[in-house]
Amino acid sequence: MRALQVAIARFRANDAIRTSTPYSRWKGGYYSTKATARARVSLMSTSTPTSAHEKNSVRSSAFTTLSVDGHSKEELRGRRVLDENNLLSFETLHELQKHATDAYGPNHLFGTYEAEPSGEKGAFRWMTYKEWGDTVDTCRAMLKDLGVREYSKVGVISNNRWEWATIAAALYSLNATMVPMYEAQLAKDWSYIVNDSECVALFCATQTIYDRVSKEVLPSAPTVKATLCFDAPLGAPHSFNTAMVDAETHSRTSTVQVIEPSPDDLANLVYTSGTTGKPKGVELLHLNTCSNVKGVRNMVTDPHDFIRQSDRSLAFLPWAHSYGQTCELWGSVSQGAA
Repeated sequence: MRALQVAIARFRANDAIRTSTPYSRWKGGYYSTKATARARVSLMSTSTPTSAHEKNSVRSSAFTTLSVDGHSKEELRGRRVLDENNLLSFETLHELQKHATDAYGPNHLFGTYEAEPSGEKGAFRWMTYKEWGDTVDTCRAMLKDLGVREYSKVGVISNNRWEWATIAAALYSLNATMVPMYEAQLAKDWSYIVNDSECVALFCATQTIYDRVSKEVLPSAPTVKATLCFDAPLGAPHSFNTAMVDAETHSRTSTVQVIEPSPDDLANLVYTSGTTGKPKGVELLHLNTCSNVKGVRNMVTDPHDFIRQSDRSLAFLPWAHSYGQTCELWGSVSQGAA
């Protein structure tokens, strides 16, 4: 328990809540795609409580905001977005994402560091929960355009970044399955995993990975019908950003229906390292991850104080691994942190 608390880098908020930026495409794409961290916007008092009574008051009122639609926490409880303890209510990862977007809309979620070309110190560009929810909706339409259907498997070769989490959430909303892989893996491992899982689409983080996949994986991967690259520039036919812009245009006239998964449906197919043989696929149901997220937050006296909405976590644990995905990504999202 203590190790997990230490793994979450906690910074007390001294800045006031900033107004969320309207949903838009930035720098010719959806968002810049460089090193991704996760960040937060403070929802707590900017003053530091001194007495035990003041500290307990802050902790008991950890959820104090209204949703982006102006709903109070009482209304959110009535819609089963929150439970009786004002904790996020969910049975699947799709519900977790949907309810978090509803409850924590103005909070900052993903921060992407952008270096200055001149070499000077760069800055982080933030995506809020509400913006992430809108992006997930667009990504669902994009996946549908690529031929992803219910129970489809989709591979992602990428380190942690907002696109990773967006594709995962969009897949869950179609009751499809995420097959995460590591950038550092060998091409022969990617090829084995893609074929063993029968992926219908594949997403690559960088142009280098995309080129390797095109040369060493796709010629022997007959089930893959589409391959896109996160870092490819807008306008390129293999660009993730291009596909998202096209999907956004189409979604203005029609909405892609959500296919609600059940707790017993397959969320992730995570492969072992293959050090003693070929990688082995481990089936992780929605129930597996959700029960672990709930279990972690209930290991402390006050779950609101375990991961706070004012916390930020540097995303160095790989989300392609079940620990990083459960504790760092979904654990933080379930608490409105970043």
